[in-house]
Amino acid sequence: MSDLINPKDVVKAYQVIRDKGVREEAGYRYKGLLAENDVDGYTVFVNDGQVSMAVYYHYKYHLDYADTQQLERFKLKIDELLFEAE
Repeated sequence: MSDLINPKDVVKAYQVIRDKGVREEAGYRYKGLLAENDVDGYTVFVNDGQVSMAVYYHYKYHLDYADTQQLERFKLKIDELLFEAE
């Protein structure tokens, strides 16, 4: 799966969500994605309600999803945000 979603890309998308998103109690929401981080700031979380991805220190990560179609849709959302970041 590491070739499908690059954790560095998710961190970049996280920043776009923080910069352009709306602040909510749970984090920042933008284009169907919710971004939050832990207290120390070393771990970021991005989810779309079906797929959750946590990116830890040194770009280690954990993905939680039910099927590959959900993961593909999540990847497309991340890619869209990366395009905005350019």
